[in-house]
Amino acid sequence: PGLASMVQGTPYRGHRHIGMPLAGAADPVSLALANWLAGNASETPAIETAYAPLSFVAQKDLTIGIAGAGRETRINGKIALDFESLQLKAGDKAEIGSAEHGCRSYIAVHGGFAANTLLDGNSTYAPAKAGGSANVPIAAGGYSNVNLVRPEMARARTLPLEYRLRFTDQFILRITDAAESRWLETPLEQSFTVSRRVDRIGAELEGTAIELKPHPAMQSSAVFPGSIQCPPSGNPFLLGPDAQTTGGYPRIAQVIRADRHLIGQLRPSAQVMLQRVKPAEAQSLYRSKLELLRKLQPDMRLD
Repeated sequence: PGLASMVQGTPYRGHRHIGMPLAGAADPVSLALANWLAGNASETPAIETAYAPLSFVAQKDLTIGIAGAGRETRINGKIALDFESLQLKAGDKAEIGSAEHGCRSYIAVHGGFAANTLLDGNSTYAPAKAGGSANVPIAAGGYSNVNLVRPEMARARTLPLEYRLRFTDQFILRITDAAESRWLETPLEQSFTVSRRVDRIGAELEGTAIELKPHPAMQSSAVFPGSIQCPPSGNPFLLGPDAQTTGGYPRIAQVIRADRHLIGQLRPSAQVMLQRVKPAEAQSLYRSKLELLRKLQPDMRLD
């Protein structure tokens, strides 16, 4: 079943005021690319899996798309091409290898996987055991629920070159100021190493310890995916899609929307360089990236 395999689709937008995080795919761009290969809309529920190998047997004829972390895929023992739709016949066995670089991969099937709906979303929010496949854990006994809205196989597709993401374990994340950035004593523009404390909630970054100027105690305040907090240890903590909606640690930076999907590919020992940009540049990068993605997937969103 792979590791941390779950169904992710539409996130839970607009419910932070009641404590519901965004959730959804940790890397929504890779989800959208897998869905494009499978002939689906960008947020059609698909399987998100991390690190470890995954294998399954098709119970019927299927068209699937795989995107995200670099992995070797074999169909009935034969290596399959990357960035191509894969046509499986009933009884075919697909074996998806370990993530060589990056962390998470997405396996989409034409028509989509069944997913429990909650608060206008259908993604798995594992901490609350809600939505998506939370009530049918994939690792506990397999997952075979496929929506039959469009049971026919989709036309095979090849992903255009400009959309072929190939991850290394070195990332540049561009940041802007956040509410407490003025308290920084140590520059954030440096290289960090992702510690072993990393999951969908967030990632601890190790490097030169961040020091803050003397400051008053702060009340618990709003945080978002991509918020970077500074706990007493001085190791910045980068929040992911499943992170809480409020926090009491100083918010020293915010990863820009154009780069936020990369947080889902961080793994222990990955290198992260933080690069500060001005808000106007962050907006321009967001618009240009979204424009490019929408040429492929018109309903694409970058939260």
